[in-house]
Amino acid sequence: MSDPAVRRALPADAEAVTGLIERAIRISTAGAYPADAVEAWATGRTAEGVQSMIEVTDGFVATVGEVVIGWANLDGDEVDQLYVDPDVGGQGVARRLYETIEALARANGLDQLRAVASLRAEPAFRRFGFREVDSDQVTFNGHTFTVVRMAKRLDRPLPGQAAPTGMGAAATSPALITTGSAADDG
Repeated sequence: MSDPAVRRALPADAEAVTGLIERAIRISTAGAYPADAVEAWATGRTAEGVQSMIEVTDGFVATVGEVVIGWANLDGDEVDQLYVDPDVGGQGVARRLYETIEALARANGLDQLRAVASLRAEPAFRRFGFREVDSDQVTFNGHTFTVVRMAKRLDRPLPGQAAPTGMGAAATSPALITTGSAADDG
């Protein structure tokens, strides 16, 4: 794989991101949750909902050429979602997306990041420096999932350190299940 580019997500990316999320959940979380729950999670969003998320949070996509291979977003102080195409798992795509999110959080003056990680994504967040706060049961699309609530303290940005180009402060929007397929990607 050639080195992926990471850029700000655009509303026009919504369909590609939705397809990526569905594929990542179906393939990467198989075995972590019951099959019917995985299917409910994979089909629990629409392209319109993803477009809204892109418009109201700080979202980023990783691409190779024109193909979206990863998606992540920052919603307030939460790494709300982090998904990578299973075909490129373990190649650093999730780390590149996460580092973009963390750089923005630092530039925005945040001193902590939170994540609600799936059982599949929890190991990746540990590699990114997060620690478990607790585990919980959440309901999404009629199914209950065990998730791990995690947090990471951030140092303040260095003087003169700015947010990555073209990125502003995050708005908030609700999210239920997050960070589904980052576990292979460190």
